[in-house]
Amino acid sequence: MADSQNQLVDLRGALDELGLEESEFRELVGDLREYVDSTLPKLEQAIQSENRQEIRDLAHSLKGALNNMRFNRAGSIAQELEKGFGESSTASLNSLFSEFVAVLKDSFSQMSV
Repeated sequence: MADSQNQLVDLRGALDELGLEESEFRELVGDLREYVDSTLPKLEQAIQSENRQEIRDLAHSLKGALNNMRFNRAGSIAQELEKGFGESSTASLNSLFSEFVAVLKDSFSQMSV
């Protein structure tokens, strides 16, 4: 069985732990997508402008939202962004951000949202 942190989305775990029907969960995933879509440009801008506090705050918020919905891999990358905001170079944050966007795309695709 795959390590849960490496799973894109733990659908079964989310349904069990959150006590939701799959249709309810998918509706919440749609709301999550809207939030992520509105927050990613802000995070990218914070990285480009080297606004370390904004990077930490946005990554922390995304981490919580993603982990709550069991978007495990994306939540782990958001945590890396949050932890690395202080000492990482802009180039390494850009690389991590690119990976984050790709994983989010794959995660939402898996959920057909």
